Amino acid sequence: VVEDLNRTYIWGVLPVELTEFTAVQNDGDVLLRWSTATETNGTQFDIEVAGEDGDFQTAGFVEAVGQSTSTNHYSFTIQDLEPGIHKFRLRHVDTEGVSTLSDVVELDISMLDNYNLSEIYPNPFNPSAAFTLRVKDQQQLDVSVYDMLGRQVQSIYSGIAEANQKYTFELDGSRLSSGVYIVRVAADRFAETKKVTLLK
Repeated sequence: VVEDLNRTYIWGVLPVELTEFTAVQNDGDVLLRWSTATETNGTQFDIEVAGEDGDFQTAGFVEAVGQSTSTNHYSFTIQDLEPGIHKFRLRHVDTEGVSTLSDVVELDISMLDNYNLSEIYPNPFNPSAAFTLRVKDQQQLDVSVYDMLGRQVQSIYSGIAEANQKYTFELDGSRLSSGVYIVRVAADRFAETKKVTLLK
């Protein structure tokens, strides 16, 4: 449907006829391909993507042929998307600024590694910081905080981590003294530590 107060277009009628729109995972990237049979007064295709819980955001654009009655092929690569379900759509913009939205294509991006652990942010922090984790397979998980003498000062999580679920963990520094701490994330198939600094 076209977003314009004076006109209502249905995709495939005006101003562009889309014949194909696909999303394929290519290693850690997503390759979008689409084809058009006809185009009228087009300037560009905006590529929009949404995560599992988010709104659509523009990832980039590709210049449109503009005026055509023959088949045209386009492609666009999106990099560094987190594992999980993502939605993709095209926004065709014509010379008058009228935009036409395509149907939505969904893709479940699989994990390439056994786990995906983000950086701790903010770092330094006060009074709290957070980080995220996904694991490829279900496994036991323990997340703890240690001081520089190796003493455990906080247990953040201990339990089962489900496969391909995004977990957000929060480090609470309200009862800790300023200093450097070690966050240890240990599971059945991996273990990793990260340093974080608390400044009060």
